[in-house]
Amino acid sequence: MNPHSRRNTILSRARLPIPPPGHTIRRREILSYFRPTSQTARHMLKWSGSGRLSYLSQCLTYIQEMVDKKTIKRGFISIGVILIMMLATPFMGSAIIGLQTSDQIYERIEEIPAKQVGLVLGAAAYPSRLSDVLQDRVDTAIELYDAKKISTLMMSGSPEEAKAMKKYAIEHQVPENAITEDTAGLNTMASIQNIAVLKRPIIVVTQRFHLPRALFIANTMDIDAVGMTADKHEYIKILEFKKRELFATSKAILDIFILK
Repeated sequence: MNPHSRRNTILSRARLPIPPPGHTIRRREILSYFRPTSQTARHMLKWSGSGRLSYLSQCLTYIQEMVDKKTIKRGFISIGVILIMMLATPFMGSAIIGLQTSDQIYERIEEIPAKQVGLVLGAAAYPSRLSDVLQDRVDTAIELYDAKKISTLMMSGSPEEAKAMKKYAIEHQVPENAITEDTAGLNTMASIQNIAVLKRPIIVVTQRFHLPRALFIANTMDIDAVGMTADKHEYIKILEFKKRELFATSKAILDIFILK
């Protein structure tokens, strides 16, 4: 009996597939040949040395290729999942915070509950005037004061912004002794942290897109806070503002829950 016939007889008795001479091993055949049984191992040992080495070499080469392909595929899948999560995080964070703070946001002055302090968050202030965004915030705070919804205005921003806001409010008949400056409120987080020390109920005054993040930060600091929208104009850069707010919201979540 020639070696090929003998090999085929052994494989046939073991109920294993018989590879023809010169046949390249395929994946499903690899799985069959490497059944974890002692019977398969004994039959393979009866093959000729060169035949056994050649066959095992094919198997190992193919298995290595399979492993490499799976590793690469899994690597690409992992990278893809990470990228999707990174891109989705700002949107998911903003959506969750928006839902959590929706019942704290008011658009009508007559509906908002009265609090002690109106926290006016800073924005761009020019030498001769306030930016449209900042003027709308201060005008809204003045309306709250006139409606007796607040007794004190806290102008929070950079030293230039706080000074400009105070000057504008005084020019619009708000008493100077009813205005407090927070010149260290260089960003939303700092403004909320600074007013948290006072432990007073507040109305946060800013635009609608900005309020959820500001109220979220206030909630994490156990501040009694509600928000008043100050959207009195159609802002030219509104899309830019909203885009920046997405990433600012993600940073706030990171600062509060991970880096604090």
